[in-house]
Amino acid sequence: MQLWHPNLLPELPDRLLTALHRDICKIRSSQWRSPTNVRTWFYALPWGSLIWYHGKVIREMQRRKWKPSAVWFDPLYRGKMLPMASTLTEADLSRKKLGDIFLKTCPIPQDKFEQMLQKWKSAKGV
Repeated sequence: MQLWHPNLLPELPDRLLTALHRDICKIRSSQWRSPTNVRTWFYALPWGSLIWYHGKVIREMQRRKWKPSAVWFDPLYRGKMLPMASTLTEADLSRKKLGDIFLKTCPIPQDKFEQMLQKWKSAKGV
């Protein structure tokens, strides 16, 4: 699974964006903070930063005229089978702060993401 750089979301092919949304939904639900996944960088993110990123993915889906379920805009929602997450403070919801945390935590620079995306597109003939 790959969380792409937020600035590249508009360039992702539909197939990658759909897979990204599905994977984030999975992370937000049962896999969040799972001990088996602690080696992956994005599991170290604060909950709010993951929500910030997912919001960007959902807005990109809407920009493409897709209709993702509105429940995913609730920062406390974790999926149909799980209870809501604990309460977030206003500070946790500061978009700038959460975006900064996401970008600082991400070990891959944007240009590397761009190279990975171009390779993927070349391999798939997109």
